[in-house]
Amino acid sequence: MSCGRWRGASPSSANVLAVGTKPEQTLLYVKCRTGPPGFRGLIASRLSELNAPGKPRFIVLIVGSAETGYVASQSDVGARTSSGAWALSGDGDFKVNECGDPGGISHFRSFDAFLDLALPTLRGAAGR
Repeated sequence: MSCGRWRGASPSSANVLAVGTKPEQTLLYVKCRTGPPGFRGLIASRLSELNAPGKPRFIVLIVGSAETGYVASQSDVGARTSSGAWALSGDGDFKVNECGDPGGISHFRSFDAFLDLALPTLRGAAGR
């Protein structure tokens, strides 16, 4: 298994990871918050950049423990940004709040659940 910064990010960002999945890399745009409630600003230009066809892409919003958070697929992100569920602010970020409903995206409470949602092909590689 390989994982590192996505080389296609411009400028380079530690928040965008490329995970060596088959047949294509999976891209993860990861945002962390050490404690609840989680609040995220997803950079609109970064979301557009991640729209490259052919690669699975997910937004991962971690809250507190690295094993707790939310996963949104590219279609989830598109639906929420186009409907206004995630509002674009004046600073160019889409705001996602954990308070209440963060937009109906998938919640995980363990690393196994995260793998099931975003990286199911790696479950065997992770020894789980």
